[in-house]
Amino acid sequence: MAGQFFLHAWALLAVGLGTLFALRPEIVIKAYRLNLELYRLPKTMKARMEPPPNTALLYRVGGVIFIIAGLTVGTLAVLGVLRTE
Repeated sequence: MAGQFFLHAWALLAVGLGTLFALRPEIVIKAYRLNLELYRLPKTMKARMEPPPNTALLYRVGGVIFIIAGLTVGTLAVLGVLRTE
């Protein structure tokens, strides 16, 4: 019973995070930049730690993969293919 709950919770979390990363990657990038601003770093280190320009694309692809994984695990758990006894 607890295992099924874990599978369903994981599936919902995966779909939620995947949606965030796939549809709104700029929120995650902005949060990273704000976190980076909390520390006093030399300009050269800040430039090195800045995310590359293709980060949003990679976040989108990863988000779609995470959505597919969440939907797959959730569907298999509902159908009883994934059993946790």
